Amino acid sequence: MEKSKGINLIEVLIVLAVIGIMTAALSPSFSRFLPSVRLSGAAKELTIQLRKAQQYAVTEQIIYQVTIFPTENKYQLIKKTDPEQIVTEVALPQTISFGTTTLSPPEISFNPAGRPSQSGKIELLNQRNKKIIIEIGPAGFIRSYNE
Repeated sequence: MEKSKGINLIEVLIVLAVIGIMTAALSPSFSRFLPSVRLSGAAKELTIQLRKAQQYAVTEQIIYQVTIFPTENKYQLIKKTDPEQIVTEVALPQTISFGTTTLSPPEISFNPAGRPSQSGKIELLNQRNKKIIIEIGPAGFIRSYNE
């Protein structure tokens, strides 16, 4: 008997069937994982924008502010000059919303020394009510954590 040097159509179809079955089995678990990934991404982006405002304030010696619009699920990074300049506007993903915040009003400014106008917490929620909290300390330390 002569050995085959290639693969035949039946072998290819069997491999494709196995891949299809595995994909179908994994898709429900992936859809449960996706809301957490979106929440984590939104929290990281907000943390980045807060740190960027702080960094810009120090390097440019101008006040920068992050203003939160909870009802519109968006926030803005603003350069506090005359007139004000919106540097960045970020809308949260549709499945993410702002929870409670201890910032009153819901904005935080950084002075040229990098110190915040107030300390507080900003809560982000996904549709499964999982929370990530972003905390701004009185000295300007910014961190996020799961609750």
